[in-house]
Amino acid sequence: MSTRVCAVGEFTSDLAAAYLKHVSGRDGDDSTDGSGGGGTNSGGEEGRLMAAFRELQLPLSANQVRHVLATARQQRCNPSPSGSDHPGTLSWGEFCVFAVEIAARQRQVAERSVTTGNRGGAHPVGGGAQGPTVATQKGKGGAHRTDHGCHCEVFLGGSCNPTTWRKDTAIPVLQSEGITYYNPQVEEWYPELMEIEEQAKQAASVLLFMVDDKTRAVASMVEVAHLAGLGRELVLVVEDIRGKNPQIAEDALSRREAEDLNRGRAFVRNLVEQENSVLTGSVTEAVGVATAMLHGAMDVAEYIARHRPHHVRHSHTLGEEMRLLRQVFVMYDTDRRGVLNMKEVHFFSCPLQHTSCSSDS
Repeated sequence: MSTRVCAVGEFTSDLAAAYLKHVSGRDGDDSTDGSGGGGTNSGGEEGRLMAAFRELQLPLSANQVRHVLATARQQRCNPSPSGSDHPGTLSWGEFCVFAVEIAARQRQVAERSVTTGNRGGAHPVGGGAQGPTVATQKGKGGAHRTDHGCHCEVFLGGSCNPTTWRKDTAIPVLQSEGITYYNPQVEEWYPELMEIEEQAKQAASVLLFMVDDKTRAVASMVEVAHLAGLGRELVLVVEDIRGKNPQIAEDALSRREAEDLNRGRAFVRNLVEQENSVLTGSVTEAVGVATAMLHGAMDVAEYIARHRPHHVRHSHTLGEEMRLLRQVFVMYDTDRRGVLNMKEVHFFSCPLQHTSCSSDS
């Protein structure tokens, strides 16, 4: 089935150029078969769509692209019995609908970031729920804690034993900057620490979490997801488990377990990328971001604007426009031909524009 790629206006022309270059593989041609045939196949259809959206300054993660593709498949009115219409990719029309919706989301996010500032509200950077204090004392595990272990500026969460990222990297920097912190990693753990840790988490201005490759970190991933869902601002490092024969402590991991653990890490990355949280590449970078935030040199919104300027939140809701289009199309395609004539198109457009139509229009 052939579909003409018709471009009217600068934005549509940019869409057509990106679609023909990366998706249809017919750069320079004025038509495409909508199947995505031809062209390069680097990274598969997901990779090609990611490249197309990135060229339009609308970059999406791999998980977001998978969601877009799944939504498009679900909303097609007349899928081919052989599945050959648009296997694994978007038609020209679908591509346009999603691009317009993503661009609109970006404008909304930019407008909100200007008018609302810090989303956490109850935990402004530079002061926790009880206010920060620089005075510290030696804690049971040898780390510096604030009084009662709970009125701190940074909570150092995530992977614990046998990791040493806190004492080797994070704590020396925080101490040199005069920043108070809570370190939950102690030599001797006892149940009463659970309440102290929870208080520290609630009071901290910055939640810095490390999900490393030396532990399974399942509990840490659940905790990060919970805190992100609560709207807390996180500075996060997530490392995949690598190697042909990976080990956790002295336990050899099967290939399937390693894949499951990395799948969980991918989910966490995708989750925090959709929220107002900072995903960094190393502990050193994470501590640097936390320090800048606490010194007032940067906040989460500014970091996202600088490092993820085309950040799209809540991508799991992408496809609302596609779903509305399908509902209205089905309403007017009464004989189920899969096409509309010009009169039907006129009536079709009215609900989308929230206007009333008459037969005399």
